[in-house]
Amino acid sequence: MMNNIELDILVKTFDRLSSIIIKEIKKTEQQILLNEITARLEDCIFIDEVQSPKKLYQLFLENNSKTLVFQKEDILQKRKNYIDILEGAFCSSPDSCMLWQVNYKGEKSFKFHGRIIICTQLTREEIKKTDKLKYIARDGMKL
Repeated sequence: MMNNIELDILVKTFDRLSSIIIKEIKKTEQQILLNEITARLEDCIFIDEVQSPKKLYQLFLENNSKTLVFQKEDILQKRKNYIDILEGAFCSSPDSCMLWQVNYKGEKSFKFHGRIIICTQLTREEIKKTDKLKYIARDGMKL
């Protein structure tokens, strides 16, 4: 478990290029960690469920400068078309740090400038070895 100083540093350095994945969220200490992090942030929007890829796209578009917390529904276990949209908001190019674009068929692409916290039941190893999550695994801080 992180101490208060570590949590303060994490929150102060938490920006668009350092999205967070809180793994094994069913564990009590991970729930506490989520609560400690979000208590230190001002602009959190808690997402319980995303009903379609288009709704996910709209969520990022409408909340472009906010912190989105995917907490109840495990977005990382959704179909690939959800993950493709999530990658656009979550990932950046490792060499240039250029933000990726959020894309949805027939809609205008845009760069998401907010922050993302994803809660998942998956372990660090499961995230790393799931092919559809390779870019999210590369770019996210796994706590």
